[in-house]
Amino acid sequence: MGTAIIVPAYRQGAAVQEQWDDLRVCLSAVAAYAKGFEVIVAWDGPCEPLDLPRNERCRVLRRPGGLKSPQAHYWAAQQTDAEDFIGLSDDVVLQPDTVDRLLEDVAFIRSHGYKPGIVGCRSNFAPGAQNVRAANGGTWEGAVDGYTSEATILRADRISPFCAYVSREATEVVGSPEVEWFSDDLACFDLAREGYTSWISRAYVHHVGMRSSADGLEACERLNREAMAWLAEHRPDFLAYRRTGVLPEPAALSG
Repeated sequence: MGTAIIVPAYRQGAAVQEQWDDLRVCLSAVAAYAKGFEVIVAWDGPCEPLDLPRNERCRVLRRPGGLKSPQAHYWAAQQTDAEDFIGLSDDVVLQPDTVDRLLEDVAFIRSHGYKPGIVGCRSNFAPGAQNVRAANGGTWEGAVDGYTSEATILRADRISPFCAYVSREATEVVGSPEVEWFSDDLACFDLAREGYTSWISRAYVHHVGMRSSADGLEACERLNREAMAWLAEHRPDFLAYRRTGVLPEPAALSG
């Protein structure tokens, strides 16, 4: 029971241990700043990641090959009886207060009568309002404090879940779609239809970004084509929603 940290790790290319350097940095921060949490590393790649930071609560499991990101998260969630998850990309580095602040924000959201779907962190490499360079209606307080809005829990239409909270119940709503790009948008769309709300936490992580999902502009274009073809066949309802441009009213909570 409790909360488990899930780290889907994927690399392609040569079978060299340097492929997993990001993962080692990620897990070093987890071992230091998320003591006591169960950790599930679900890896797929040319070789097993070795020489990982010591953590008695960490299990390193080889997942079935070829899983897309949402499928990898769903598979890892089935390997534990935890009721809540923090999904963590393998190129993310926690701050000392990341996990505590994220879970505090989830509790705060629930205390105001909302059913949280995905609650994502802020970062240096993130889209839209999750990026700490976004003012989000706040004022600049200097290089140390950033924008005043960073002390606000912000409701969002979509979340990029490089580090994000999601309950098992919400994980079951999202399921295991066979799509890579737009999977975040699709997850938030499906959760919203079931009465969940998505939020941007006050919590911060460092994020390298684009380390496993694509390699260069050509790969990005291919992933986009593949995703659009899959969505056209399997989720035309989501594509219709994207065309309307009708979004829920934004809201914010003060932390």
